[in-house]
Amino acid sequence: MTDKAVPAAAGLPRASELESDYTSAWQEWDESGDARLWDRVAGDGDVGQLHVRFPPETSRMPAHAVHMTTYTPLPIPAAALKELRESDDSGRDMEPFAAGSVSDRVDSVGSPLRCCLRAVVEGERIALVSYAPLRRWAQERWARPGAYDECGPVFIHAEECGGPDAAGRAGYPFARPGALRTLRRYNADGHIVGGRCFEIPADADAGFDAAFAEAFAQPGVELVHVRALEYGCFHFEVRRP
Repeated sequence: MTDKAVPAAAGLPRASELESDYTSAWQEWDESGDARLWDRVAGDGDVGQLHVRFPPETSRMPAHAVHMTTYTPLPIPAAALKELRESDDSGRDMEPFAAGSVSDRVDSVGSPLRCCLRAVVEGERIALVSYAPLRRWAQERWARPGAYDECGPVFIHAEECGGPDAAGRAGYPFARPGALRTLRRYNADGHIVGGRCFEIPADADAGFDAAFAEAFAQPGVELVHVRALEYGCFHFEVRRP
């Protein structure tokens, strides 16, 4: 099942071929408190517009649920981010740009940031880098993932951002109901030992909790990577408690 398409608005930017997925959404507020929810649509990558109403005290908060989660979603570690901001995991120098500017050739606004697990905001300095999510985890454990040590594109802030907001709302990031994910399971060697396709339900946190519980009920599973289904981009990881 795919997201329900919404009509594309004329003149709006197209989603990036690298980062267009089911997660990118952002909001703009007017003086009356109305919000315009811009939502990337699966399929041709167009962007549509929905008109919604939020109470002023909650309209600027993330869309995921408020209760504490059973498992901890982890961003890219700070030490890894420091390395990526110099040279990424494919050996490329970082090329920062302002989101939404003429230098933003990948239409980044609204895409997931893996350094702080929130969406890109127009005007902030970011970079699209190649990241190998297994590599440093494997080095810590003397694991040998071999061919499973793959790289993929992720957005990060070009400067240190402090990571996820600890004082913000609880919940899993990029968890829009109806979005499709792949939950990939890895063992202690860093080898893939299974996974599943996952459609985020209305109660996103409860759905993720159940999916992770199912994964860690499998003997030998040490961590789970959450990825976009269509493009395979890494979103975040969860480790065995």
